[in-house]
Amino acid sequence: MRSVHAGDAAGMNLHKRYPVLSDRQCGIMHEASCRLLEQVGIDVAHDGARKLFVEAGAVERNGRIHIGRELVDAAVEKTARTIANRL
Repeated sequence: MRSVHAGDAAGMNLHKRYPVLSDRQCGIMHEASCRLLEQVGIDVAHDGARKLFVEAGAVERNGRIHIGRELVDAAVEKTARTIANRL
């Protein structure tokens, strides 16, 4: 079960975990997101951002940026596994 930290009624207990999505649900969401990014693509209005996507390996087609699964998976591998709440 994937979980997030949240404050409790007594203050900010950042070590308490609350389930959000199961691993299976996360996998389903990831698969659907990858299909959308690759097949439908996204509108990117900023010229510089479009250029960065293409330089990273995305494809510009009919004015939309299509991001392949390999690019998504490489970006996911580089992300932090946890996010600390600094409130």
